[in-house]
Amino acid sequence: MLKVERPPLAAETLARCALEREKAIAHYSKSHAEADADFSFREYKNPAIAEALEKLFHGKCAYCETVIATVQPTDIEHYRPKGGVIINSRLKKPGYYWLAADWDNLLPSCIFCNRPNRHELPEHERKRAVGKGNEFPLEDDARRVSRHDENIENEVPLILNPCGPDDPDEHLAFEPDGSVRARKIGNTTSAKGEATIRHLALQRPALRRERKKRAEYILANLKQVEQLMPQATTDVDARYFQGQILIRLHSYLQSDEPYIALTRSLIEQQHPGVLANLAAIAERARALPAPIHNPPLSLDLALKKLYRL
Repeated sequence: MLKVERPPLAAETLARCALEREKAIAHYSKSHAEADADFSFREYKNPAIAEALEKLFHGKCAYCETVIATVQPTDIEHYRPKGGVIINSRLKKPGYYWLAADWDNLLPSCIFCNRPNRHELPEHERKRAVGKGNEFPLEDDARRVSRHDENIENEVPLILNPCGPDDPDEHLAFEPDGSVRARKIGNTTSAKGEATIRHLALQRPALRRERKKRAEYILANLKQVEQLMPQATTDVDARYFQGQILIRLHSYLQSDEPYIALTRSLIEQQHPGVLANLAAIAERARALPAPIHNPPLSLDLALKKLYRL
């Protein structure tokens, strides 16, 4: 999960959302008998919102960073659930009805983060249904708001919001085997990190496998950079080859790439300080002239030179 700055939505779309909000508030302000039927929320499905979210998150799930645009439908996820909230294992209705079409409450999600699905998880012996659904745990449930006229700032959510005040990098850390863990904050494990991993099923096997594949690319590239370091200071060919690897490493951090948080975490773990300068290093590497061999060096010879065979 990455921290993402959310831009404003088009005024016309915001106006439509505001109108539905007024209708929802009017509906749930009626007596219990009159408001017994669920309100029909529609504006969050507005194509303009879907397009804006896809652009903002580059076709990826806002939570797990898997590219979803080409392989499965994207759920428009309500960070604070609109229809009901699970409290003490029971669904309580209504949910945050006044935020159903609130731009700041909407995120694109894959179906495995957003919907409960059965997964084999490391902390459980048997498969269990996990996924955000109507879960929205708070640091202090006594401060939960249930009406549009209450101050939502009183709440401290435990599930991280990529567009919220917390930086997910401060709460989540990734390992070479594709697993994710909650970071330590002082002497305490981050409760937000733990809740986010648990409720979004971020340890599900398929996701761990995909992150592990990306981790192997990252670590292999870092190893190559290390191996070339002795020659790179004096050998122009070695420096060029090393530069190409660094450019590739930097490409894994581009906005449309999956699992950027994993990439950042591994680079910083393996070589503290490199991440902060990687963009500048890659830019200088692009300016390095390609080696010229007369006759041109064959791929076979180039590989032997690179790997010192």
